[in-house]
Amino acid sequence: MLSETGTEAEIVDLDGKMLLPGFIEVHGHFSGSGLTEVSSSQKNVLLQVIGMCSPVAK
Repeated sequence: MLSETGTEAEIVDLDGKMLLPGFIEVHGHFSGSGLTEVSSSQKNVLLQVIGMCSPVAK
C-alpha cells in the first residue's frame, strides 16, 4: 500500500485500530409516521417547511 501513496499523503499509525470511512446519511420521513408524533402547531410548521422545500427538491 505504501507504494501507492502520493507525495502529499499523510500516514497515520492507528496502533492496531480499524479505520472506516464515515458515511453520514441523515433524513426523515415526516409525511408518514413522524407527523403523528408531533403537536398540531408543530405539524403546521413542519408542513410549511416541507412545502417550501418540495419545489427546490424537484
